[in-house]
Amino acid sequence: MSPAPVALLLTNILHFLATFSLAILSGIALSLTIWCIPLVRLAPTTSSKIRQFNHIIQLGFTYLQPSSRIIPACLVAAIAIAFTNGDPRWKHYVATVAVMIPTGPWEVYLVFPINDEIKAMGQSLEKGKEDFGNPRDQELERRLDDWVKWHTGRIVAPMLGTGILLASALDMLPF
Repeated sequence: MSPAPVALLLTNILHFLATFSLAILSGIALSLTIWCIPLVRLAPTTSSKIRQFNHIIQLGFTYLQPSSRIIPACLVAAIAIAFTNGDPRWKHYVATVAVMIPTGPWEVYLVFPINDEIKAMGQSLEKGKEDFGNPRDQELERRLDDWVKWHTGRIVAPMLGTGILLASALDMLPF
């Protein structure tokens, strides 16, 4: 059964939006790791490193978090429309969702706690409760290393999702 023209158009629009959004999300996540964190590390003092890191994270919460909700909405809508209209691409959207599902828990359990630790370091510094000498500088560097390591999951999942959707658009998937 061939999908209805309106359903096909809607599915194609959703496909494009999800692909575009995943590609942007992946690119931003990659730029944070390969560009922003190295720039943060160049700051002359621990306090300026923490302030820069916290500013970047705040921008992420402000813009990326809400805008990333478009991806699952597009994919779920695409699954529903494609499945009910006999479009075999519904399987591709399910595969993309399956790749993306671990991203939420990954962030909550591996990335966000590091954000919180670095934010707390900054709050202690602002209150003057902590002595930010060499041991504290080393702790910040260790936490930034951990952040970069765990942030990789936020790069890989959207890249894989983008790849699945691009391969789907090019009719290259075997299922």
